Amino acid sequence: MADRDIDCPMDLDKITNILKFSIPDKTGQETDGGRCSITSIHLGLAALIVLIFTLAIAIGLRVHALSVNKECDRANLCNDTSNEAQLRLTDLNAKLRDCARRHKLALKRNNSLCQFLNIHSESLCPCGWQVHNQNCYKFSMDRKDWNTAKQQCESLNSHLIIINTPEEQNFITEIQTKLNERVYLIGLTDQESEGNWTWLDFTPVGFASWYYGQPDNWKNKEDCASILTKDGKTFGWNDVGCSDHFPFICEKMSLPLSKLLNLRNVVPEESGTQNEMLRMV
Repeated sequence: MADRDIDCPMDLDKITNILKFSIPDKTGQETDGGRCSITSIHLGLAALIVLIFTLAIAIGLRVHALSVNKECDRANLCNDTSNEAQLRLTDLNAKLRDCARRHKLALKRNNSLCQFLNIHSESLCPCGWQVHNQNCYKFSMDRKDWNTAKQQCESLNSHLIIINTPEEQNFITEIQTKLNERVYLIGLTDQESEGNWTWLDFTPVGFASWYYGQPDNWKNKEDCASILTKDGKTFGWNDVGCSDHFPFICEKMSLPLSKLLNLRNVVPEESGTQNEMLRMV
């Protein structure tokens, strides 16, 4: 018991000292333990600030990433649109080149056709026909009456000759002389109205070259006309009976306008061109 009583004062002193360090004095000074608590608070606040700042940075980076992705999507869309436009442009350029090629080919064809026509415009007549001033003439040696001769010429896409100028008549006379045939039927008649002579195309007679004293309608039976030559000279025209049989002359254009329009799409070849075009006339 005596030993325990001696140790008690020492224990009380330790306890008193501990309390002094734990409780602040009246001047408000802190103990070492209080300073540690304040430091911990400061460190916590700093950590919170750092955390908030880190989160702000993370959010900013995320927003920036989303913005970049959106811009990338827009860029990809623009690239796709650009690629599609480029493909369309390429296709259009190809079509334009093809059109230019076709146009160049068409010009070449037209130039070839024009050159061909310039060279051969005086020879575009079927075999056996004579050519003069872009007209074709067939001197048939078959003896026919006037109406039969007219039908036969029409079967050849032509008509009995219509003489419009002295030059044309001189050409006819020249061929007649070479063929040694004096009389040929021509496309002149007054069958519709006696004395009213008209050509087969119903045009009135402009240039006329009647032989002296003709037409005389001999025996009231001469309603058709012929051309007479002798010794290389034109005697003139003479009225004959439409039922009388004589050689006749057919005439047609060497290059009719209707055929010329069709020839625009014809491409002359190096061989056989003229024959092909003559079949179209």
